[in-house]
Amino acid sequence: MRHRRYFWIAVVLTLGGCTSPGSSRKDVAVAQAQHDSFTNLCSESAHESIKRFPRIVKQIYLSESSKVYGAYGFELFFGVTRARRWAFADLLDGPAPADRVDTPGAYEVRYTYLPVTSNVAGETLQFHGVRQEIIELSTREVIAERENYIWGKDFNRSSTCIDSSWVSGSDNFVNRVLGDRYRDESSHVHTPEKYIKALVLGSVPVDVKLLDVPSQSTLPPGSVFDYNDRKVTLPNGSNFRMPTYGNGEPLPGIATLVDGSDYVFVLLPAGHSRNWPLRQVLLYRRDKSGQPIEKVYVQLPRFVDWSNGWGMRQQDISMEKGTLRISVYGMKKRAGDFSDQSNDGRYTMRYDFVAQLSK
Repeated sequence: MRHRRYFWIAVVLTLGGCTSPGSSRKDVAVAQAQHDSFTNLCSESAHESIKRFPRIVKQIYLSESSKVYGAYGFELFFGVTRARRWAFADLLDGPAPADRVDTPGAYEVRYTYLPVTSNVAGETLQFHGVRQEIIELSTREVIAERENYIWGKDFNRSSTCIDSSWVSGSDNFVNRVLGDRYRDESSHVHTPEKYIKALVLGSVPVDVKLLDVPSQSTLPPGSVFDYNDRKVTLPNGSNFRMPTYGNGEPLPGIATLVDGSDYVFVLLPAGHSRNWPLRQVLLYRRDKSGQPIEKVYVQLPRFVDWSNGWGMRQQDISMEKGTLRISVYGMKKRAGDFSDQSNDGRYTMRYDFVAQLSK
């Protein structure tokens, strides 16, 4: 089905902020084309996979700095500081020796810089990519791999493909595979994470009015959300802290699904803004007592016309027998002089996705 991709809007967020109210149609189209280029890269290349977890870790060879720095002194691989010690393992400067390492429990954490240059609408864009590989040195087998990309000079807040935070997401990947670097891993359990890609089912013309729904109302009935403490108290009195993004803001919620005896909180890893491409949603599974079970990041391919904002509602998200179905509304009717950053408004197209959560 063909439909018009770009609408004229007075303001659209770009990576560095927003365009001025006097922006031209050409400026807006360029900004959208740039975001679409980054979304394509995310859909095609960003991923995480873990084949297996080691039983014992005695030595870790860790890559040196990337020597690529962004705003406020953040380095691309490690942020403000590279790890210098690890719980119950010797931390060594990488790369590992070229000859075979037969020591059981020896691993290398290898970071590879993957710069990507994209020419879009007459402009050259620079995306920073990083591939992380965890290698069992006795066999030279890659037991876990993660590839992620970031767009922007601020490595703490810029757009990323997967996860809700660039540096902590990279750190958590290594920690989940090799055990937490600062604590006794026997007393600190990391919540399992999965990264899967959704498929497009299609699009349907609609005329739907959505309201801006606060995150509090998407929680299980009887829950209380303490925004200042980022804490959710469930109906039975148990509580947990909501995951955060950017400057420590809690992830906004879209819905809460009940799957058997578990809650599945549907969250937005990139934050509240609705005039920004939707690249992923997070399914945060917890049992009724509030204990974490898993996090599933679902990547969405470029498909939604987000030019005037996009919207979602609880009743369009379902999960049954390991299959997630989710709808996103786009081609929003322009309201006033500015592009909307909220759910509120009328939408003329619904985009449907499906993702297999289990095999």
